[in-house]
Amino acid sequence: MTSADYQPVKVLALSAAEHDHTCLQHILDHTSWNLWRARDIADAVEKIQRHRIPVVVTSEDLPDGNWRDLLLHLSHLPERPEVILMTAKADELLWSEVLKSGAYDLIAKPFDKSEVFRIVSLAWRQWRDQWRKVSRLRVIHKATA
Repeated sequence: MTSADYQPVKVLALSAAEHDHTCLQHILDHTSWNLWRARDIADAVEKIQRHRIPVVVTSEDLPDGNWRDLLLHLSHLPERPEVILMTAKADELLWSEVLKSGAYDLIAKPFDKSEVFRIVSLAWRQWRDQWRKVSRLRVIHKATA
């Protein structure tokens, strides 16, 4: 285990709606996760670039774009977080589009506490496992170079 395994996990809530932030905070209050907040893509990208944030939960529409624009901005980052879309319009078509676009999953509104916790947990594990593999490959590459 690394020291990163013992640090509180950062989850970024990206929404212009205060209600989304409040609901997510209430759900994550009983965990060791830290909820960070952003109201637009520019603020979110700045926080992600400066801090190691493994999971972003975003609303569909934002003041400076939408969830697809967020994925485009994040695609250029070396440590891209897992993105979860929160929406009141959850259906099979949107879910399929979300997955095909490179996001991790979607969460339906109104939030179900156990479902939010489950999806965010799985997204974090996916991110952690991916970056463990990358770290091991870097070590192997340095040893053979």
